[in-house]
Amino acid sequence: LSSEQLSSQDHYDFGMRAVNTVISAAGLNKRENPNEHEDILLLRALRDSNLPKFLHDDIVLFEGIITDLFPGVTCPPLDLGAVQTALEVAIRAEHLQVVPAFVSKCLQLYDVTTLRHGLMLVGPTGSGKTRAYRALQTALSAVAAKQAKGLDTGGRTYKKVYTHISNPKAVTMDQLYGAYDENGEWKDGVLAILFRRAAKYGDEGNLAGLHWVLFDGPVDA
Repeated sequence: LSSEQLSSQDHYDFGMRAVNTVISAAGLNKRENPNEHEDILLLRALRDSNLPKFLHDDIVLFEGIITDLFPGVTCPPLDLGAVQTALEVAIRAEHLQVVPAFVSKCLQLYDVTTLRHGLMLVGPTGSGKTRAYRALQTALSAVAAKQAKGLDTGGRTYKKVYTHISNPKAVTMDQLYGAYDENGEWKDGVLAILFRRAAKYGDEGNLAGLHWVLFDGPVDA
């Protein structure tokens, strides 16, 4: 229904990969709320895994579709109080305004990171993509520190976040991904080095936590 009624966008995906993401989200919701009604869990999974990627006009159409599929079912908002509070503190620390739409996008980014191994932040220059992941990184790390001290942060387990960032437009394709030199020997690119560094730090426990490998640059790189 979504593929037929919503607008056509390059980043929209309604295939089996999207179905798998919804199933993963439903499983996560079930583990966190084992006594909740399954209609509510599935409705929340559909919303959390799809809303972040939709354009504003398509959100209205999508809400109409799921209302028809789940008549009379209301989905209470997920309590991410600890993360939202830390997020607002992190945004103010960067001398930014706590705009509800920006906070919502940061929380949606967090939801997607719990469901997918890889994702893409899409938007025009200056729309806050870099600020969003930086604010979320700071917030999750702050909540993880509180949790490590035994403070109440809710039912989820949080980890400190480390980032490994590259601008893909700053180097050539061979320098980014790796290539064979004139002697036929393979030389790793920046991306391989970043992945190796993230895996090494995590496995050896020097920087235990979540490691995000990021391309912060144009989407056509």
